[in-house]
Amino acid sequence: MNRNLFLLFLLPALLAAGTARAAEEAIVSSKGISGLYLSNGNAGSFNGNTWSYDVGMTQLFDGYFDTGVMMNTAGSYVLVNLDQALSGGYYVTKIVIGTVNTITYSLYFSTDGTTWTGVTNAVGVSANGKKSYVVNDFATQVKFVWDTTIGYTETVNEIQVWGIDPSEMGCRHPSFTEWEAVPGTATCTEPGIDRHKCTFCGEAFERTSELLPPLGHDYVETLSRKGTSSSYGKGGISCSRCEWSAVFNIPIDLTALGGVASHFLVQFTDLSVSSYQSFSTPSRLINNNWSYVYQDWVAATRSHDEYVQFDFGVEIDLTEIDFAVHNHTQTVEFYKVEGDTETKIAQVAITKTSSGDEQRSKVLFRGVSLQTLRVRFTDSIGVPVNGTMPVGMTEIHPYGTVKGAGLLDVLRTKILLY
Repeated sequence: MNRNLFLLFLLPALLAAGTARAAEEAIVSSKGISGLYLSNGNAGSFNGNTWSYDVGMTQLFDGYFDTGVMMNTAGSYVLVNLDQALSGGYYVTKIVIGTVNTITYSLYFSTDGTTWTGVTNAVGVSANGKKSYVVNDFATQVKFVWDTTIGYTETVNEIQVWGIDPSEMGCRHPSFTEWEAVPGTATCTEPGIDRHKCTFCGEAFERTSELLPPLGHDYVETLSRKGTSSSYGKGGISCSRCEWSAVFNIPIDLTALGGVASHFLVQFTDLSVSSYQSFSTPSRLINNNWSYVYQDWVAATRSHDEYVQFDFGVEIDLTEIDFAVHNHTQTVEFYKVEGDTETKIAQVAITKTSSGDEQRSKVLFRGVSLQTLRVRFTDSIGVPVNGTMPVGMTEIHPYGTVKGAGLLDVLRTKILLY
């Protein structure tokens, strides 16, 4: 019997055997088969007084996506040795990573512990929150790598490797069709999917698509009562495609509607900065700690080009900015940004006081509508960190309401008629 004819007889048997898996995927990673290492392969350690090695490793594999471990050594990695749990390893279906702050990391897998393959869409990725990465390949080891130095800040909170015992599988999926983006699968907040199929058994596999970003919310503004010169109005913002909504019965802290901007993360308020030093992250600007600490946000330089920026989903009426900076003489400047044009809307001169490490101030606004708020610093002194004196900020919270509900930029005048 020639080879082609033999395959014609064999194919139905392969399809019948591979149409369904005999076992469901499950979490196959655990603390007991994992270790923490430096980039040179020596034993590593977590940073921060609260993180002993045992506590940190337990945190990474306890199934809870809450508190993250601290790590400030770039190149450090967690190695999950699947071969210790099952000789020959597992068919790894996906890897799920949870992070507390936006960090840069990479995922790799290996069948021999020597040659490493980067997981698709997970090499040098900058992400925050719970992310799932499709593997669908055999592996004896999986490696999670911190790509950059983070500082004494919480980073990863969970590492989950999902897999199947190869002996319990049907078709081994020797080849696949090309990945194809599936139209219509993206939602307001979630990216679409790519799909490919095993060419033998037809089983379909999916992964997050980089070609189909989230749609973003289709914001609709409702003004139920206009603001006057003496009282705020009311209104709301909602999405025409999903159930997202925000009510503005009073001006609200706009950081409650978002946070630090991240790839494919859809939120009404996006916080970003021009630059930041490794020991601090932008998230510290909105963590509600108004006292100056060493890890507060500082830029790379003391240049006026450095900035803190908030981008809102739609134009809002800005009502107030509550902020704190390091206690030294400087000027904090606030701008409305439209394209390449910056318009200064306020500035606050800070004069060093005799006590305290920080100063907290508020700025009130009337008749100011904007979608992008930028904060710059005129500072000839800077914040003392690591032998440098860059600009920095301890905390900032912009408040606002739906457009038209802010205070009017007029004052009532009493007119006496004789």
